[in-house]
Amino acid sequence: PRPGGEAERGDGGEDVVGGSAQWQDSMLTLEQMQGHWLRNGDLGHRWTIIERGHCLFNGRYAGPRYNFREEVKEGGERGVYVEAHRDNGEELDLRQSTADRLVWVKAETGEYSAAWERAPPESQGPASGLSADAAVFVPG
Repeated sequence: PRPGGEAERGDGGEDVVGGSAQWQDSMLTLEQMQGHWLRNGDLGHRWTIIERGHCLFNGRYAGPRYNFREEVKEGGERGVYVEAHRDNGEELDLRQSTADRLVWVKAETGEYSAAWERAPPESQGPASGLSADAAVFVPG
């Protein structure tokens, strides 16, 4: 388990706390989140979630701090987090998120921060000429 009683994904794809799987099927999984996303509808801020939660920004791997990870929080609630977003005070709200819209909130207040909308098919091609500096799009 991670500090605070959180668990990371087990080798079999389940979250493990003290050797037992704890999973709530009612919320989005990393597999359901895979695909292309636009932060606040901006074509210049395209994120792509691929296998195992790895994340691309405008077609380039953003680095391990931007990988999506599943966890089990205190009380058995499942969560998904991104280290870089968490470090900057932003978290993914799975209760408000859907398969087509990921809602980010300020961790301390729960106040809306941003939304990632699933990208329309015409915007899913190569992202040539776009910056891969992901850190400028995460609240600081």
